Amino acid sequence: MSDFTQSHRPVRVTTALGPDAIFITGMRGHEAISELFSFELDLVAPVDSPIDFSKILGQPALVEVDHQAGVTRFFHGIISRFSQGRRDPRFAQYRAELVPLVWVLTRREQIRMF
Repeated sequence: MSDFTQSHRPVRVTTALGPDAIFITGMRGHEAISELFSFELDLVAPVDSPIDFSKILGQPALVEVDHQAGVTRFFHGIISRFSQGRRDPRFAQYRAELVPLVWVLTRREQIRMF
């Protein structure tokens, strides 16, 4: 296990892998009234702790963003896409897409809600 922690960072991510298994380095996305949000997360993890894709894909994730006013904004959803990017001697880079749980309903045919 690595010695890295994100407990004092202004932006934190928690996944099914645990609170300090992967770290967020960037976030961009889209949200609007009456629409499903979608956020693309830039992530890194220590090279000595490889990520098992089957343990993160389709699982819940939480992103916490601290604002200067002392308020924390929470983004909670599931990971719909996950890919690995470049590696350096210390970290491997990943990219994930965070969507709301109701997004799963858009992936099926003939779903009816009563």
